[in-house]
Amino acid sequence: MEATAFKSFLLGPLGATITGFYMLQVFVVWNAFRRRERWAWWRLPPGL
Repeated sequence: MEATAFKSFLLGPLGATITGFYMLQVFVVWNAFRRRERWAWWRLPPGL
């Protein structure tokens, strides 16, 4: 029981971090790629 609670404690913030990271990538794709900004190409590959 204690291990399950600890696992939930760890996976909650990890999931939120991963979700936030991918939301940032979507923001870059939707905005910077539409405007054809040069920096956008260099920011996307490290996240893949």
